[in-house]
Amino acid sequence: MVRPSQSGRQRVFGVNAQSGRANIILLSQSLGVGLDAAQAQALLDANQAMIDGGGFTASEVSFRLACMRVLGTLPNRFGVKSWRVVDESEITGGRFVQASMALSIGEAKLATSRAEGEGPVDALTKAMRQELEKWYPAISEMRLDTFSVAALDVSAHDTAAPRAGDGKLPR
Repeated sequence: MVRPSQSGRQRVFGVNAQSGRANIILLSQSLGVGLDAAQAQALLDANQAMIDGGGFTASEVSFRLACMRVLGTLPNRFGVKSWRVVDESEITGGRFVQASMALSIGEAKLATSRAEGEGPVDALTKAMRQELEKWYPAISEMRLDTFSVAALDVSAHDTAAPRAGDGKLPR
């Protein structure tokens, strides 16, 4: 058996509805963005859909950003104001996917961009990068390697994802 520290891995605290505030406090402290009990509850409340969907399984960076948002220390570099994806398929197998996006840059600038991609995530990524690379050139060196998709609220009946545990599709 290999110890996690020998393979470059670090100890991980899981965050879900069962672990609650205690693990959020421990994890936030280990990442240098310590939360108190009230702030940990605020993080739980703000991310309840994700927690109900199986836990806060995001990267340490995503968790740190969530903590900073609760603490009010997250800088407002950019925000997505609106987005739209057109995903068309032909009976012959052809596919056309285009995303358009409106972004706020800092506190004042509003920018829009549009891009085509191999799928919705690719098109959205390209549309976002198209504008953000003008403001933050280091983004051009970053790559999206893997991602996962989880339905957070299937009660809205706007997804064909099965509900956890019952294997049935929403009506």
